[in-house]
Amino acid sequence: VTLYLLKTTLEENMRKYIDLHSHTTASDGTLTPTQLVQEADRRKLAAIAITDHNTILGVSEALLAGKDLPIEVIPGIEMDCGYGSGEIHILGYLLQGDYSTTHLEAIQKDLQVFIDMRDERNNEIIRRLNKAGIEISMEDLYQKNPNAVVTRGHIARTLVSKGYFRTASDAFSSYLGDGSPFLPPKQVTVESVMDFFHKYHFFISLAHPTRYHLSDIELENLVKVISNYGAHGIECYHSSFQISDTQKLLKLAHRYKLLPTGGSDFHGENKPKIQLGVGYTNMHIPYTLLIDMKKVQC
Repeated sequence: VTLYLLKTTLEENMRKYIDLHSHTTASDGTLTPTQLVQEADRRKLAAIAITDHNTILGVSEALLAGKDLPIEVIPGIEMDCGYGSGEIHILGYLLQGDYSTTHLEAIQKDLQVFIDMRDERNNEIIRRLNKAGIEISMEDLYQKNPNAVVTRGHIARTLVSKGYFRTASDAFSSYLGDGSPFLPPKQVTVESVMDFFHKYHFFISLAHPTRYHLSDIELENLVKVISNYGAHGIECYHSSFQISDTQKLLKLAHRYKLLPTGGSDFHGENKPKIQLGVGYTNMHIPYTLLIDMKKVQC
């Protein structure tokens, strides 16, 4: 027993890295919440955040899966909202420790408003695609994802499965990218998302800022906007970032007194080249980032 406890303690002390951006079958990932936590444990991560799109339905299962494992499970969410002619994503993390069923159910109930708006938009996307001669229905989307919050990623993969495109990236380039005539304007605003996060005391971080195809001036304006709305951080580490991206974002974070956050944006087989914890294998996010995040009064 002593040797086992010593081995466990040494293993826990060796866990230095985290992943604060991952998706499960509750949105557009391919691992269940349990499988995701188990994979994070297998990779010896110190902490994993579940950040499904616009839902926390996978959080309770993930917390249960991590209960007897030497890994910290962080309840989180990734919300998307309209910004200019496109959209941005904002991450929220519950770091204060109230993970009770009652609290999580209250959060999910408020999220239903955003989910309903997303469903309305998805229906309109389908209507526009149908009008262009593309045969796709909401039933097609939910057939393989009965309990998931449907995203553009689900639509893209369905178009691939129906033979309209070779890859999901092709579907996005042709029909589903920001500014496409097949996409109606986003009803969800930055202000409404930020109000929701503040109501439930989430730590708030702008997700993958360099992926919005903004100029340096536009990017800084975006950081200024979310800072003015009371954001606490910026995602400075992400699988898609070059070293120069991270350096640029760290400077912006410092300038606007925001903390750096980071994660792989893991989706399982839906993004097979991205590995949990390390992205494309060379990313390591230190646990010290999470320590600093926990010091913030949200």
